[in-house]
Amino acid sequence: MKQAYITALTEALLNTKDIDGALSSTHALLIKKGHVRLWPSVLKGVVAALEKKEVDDTPRVIVAKESAKSSEALQKALAALAVTSKTEKVEIDSSLIGGFVVQYKDKMVDGSYKRALIDLYRKVTK
Repeated sequence: MKQAYITALTEALLNTKDIDGALSSTHALLIKKGHVRLWPSVLKGVVAALEKKEVDDTPRVIVAKESAKSSEALQKALAALAVTSKTEKVEIDSSLIGGFVVQYKDKMVDGSYKRALIDLYRKVTK
């Protein structure tokens, strides 16, 4: 039941400009239904859901070297994933050897040399 309130309030907050109205109407509904004790945990759940939504909307780019952030292949991968955000979270992972990995929402594009070498090794050793 708590999760239903969290989901409903999260969707209401994302789809309205009247945030105070959405919060007060949800609180009034909880009082009416006798579930007012759930209010603090519903608010915590909504905050967690909104933070997760923010993280999901920020693409994560992992590169082997700092210079790979502006590569043409990386820009094509971001376009292929239909990334709408102008900023991305960039991490450097030297174990990739070269190339990049892009994670956006529930999709991932792995254009790293590490993945290519692993695939080549698996083909050769079969």
